[in-house]
Amino acid sequence: MSESALPNIDRGAHLLACFWIPFPCASLLVCTRFYSRIARHELGLDDWAILASWVLYAIGLVLSTLMVQHGGVRHIEYIATSDLLFVLKLEIINQPFGVFGALFGKSSVALFISRISGHTSRWRRLFLIINVVLYAVISVVNVAVLFGQCRPISALWDQSLLRSGHATCIEPMINTDISMLQAAFGAYLDFALALLPLTFLIELRVDMRKRMALCLILGLGIIAGVCACVKTSKFSAAASLSDPTWGSYSLYMWASLELPFVIIAACIPPSKPVWDFLIKRKPISVSNSGSNYDPGSNSSYRLIPVKVSAYVESMGPNKSFKHVACNREDPVPMDESPDQVWRTVQIMQTSQVIPAGEHLEKTREIVARGTTQ
Repeated sequence: MSESALPNIDRGAHLLACFWIPFPCASLLVCTRFYSRIARHELGLDDWAILASWVLYAIGLVLSTLMVQHGGVRHIEYIATSDLLFVLKLEIINQPFGVFGALFGKSSVALFISRISGHTSRWRRLFLIINVVLYAVISVVNVAVLFGQCRPISALWDQSLLRSGHATCIEPMINTDISMLQAAFGAYLDFALALLPLTFLIELRVDMRKRMALCLILGLGIIAGVCACVKTSKFSAAASLSDPTWGSYSLYMWASLELPFVIIAACIPPSKPVWDFLIKRKPISVSNSGSNYDPGSNSSYRLIPVKVSAYVESMGPNKSFKHVACNREDPVPMDESPDQVWRTVQIMQTSQVIPAGEHLEKTREIVARGTTQ
């Protein structure tokens, strides 16, 4: 097909729908998350990270909307020269908001997983730290190469400077390859963050239906991972120098879906107390004394590491281990260190501190001796 036969089609309406339809849902869940955390006095770094992600997402939507309104997804020959320079400049300016929005969103998920798993496993925390730091480094390098590939920087959107010899640029595929690496690593991280909770959910003593529900809720990031995979495959078409506005359509569509799904997946689990209040009329706030939450309250997702001491030896002869364990579940040892036992608590509900000895078997022996004396 010759250039003159290229269709004069504006696909902006469809792209705007992809931009704005997920936005109200993501915004509502961010508000719900903060309401839940503020009511329970549990604001943390993961909440501020997701707020930063949402702010960058909102700014990116505004810039993308301006780009589309000036013909940003039409064939380049149908866009006026003044509009074309404006569109290409917006494309460059908009990219860091998407890159760092995804970085803050995935970092929030990693911080949340670290928060609910506590110190139950060092390898999980190390895994999260290494992968998030690597993703952050790749993201920073991606943005640095984007803005540093041409001198002067205006040559990024004004190709006439390059053709006239007034600007110099590195090979364009270098920036494309780094962008693909950043997107591919982001997809991997989405899947990793969605599947990592399974490694401690299988250790919970809860019924299968509740366990499957928890896996589904915490695994919503898989949807964002799928969007990131498809987005990665669209960079080659978007790198076209002859018709960049038309070729960027699919890339923008999948990028606009990935970030809100990251935010939605990150906000649903912390928002559970609000949904429980609306559906089951459970109170959102908790009454706490010291470090122990009320067992009947609607507690957050959390796995509590409980450090125990020789308090068991001071138990009276009429007290049993079952009573001390709050009549819930037998503790599950997760660390065989000599001075502590990690107890995995039902992920929906925190528990009172329980006493124990050096490890589970020794604790039961002490209690058995105390009850027979």
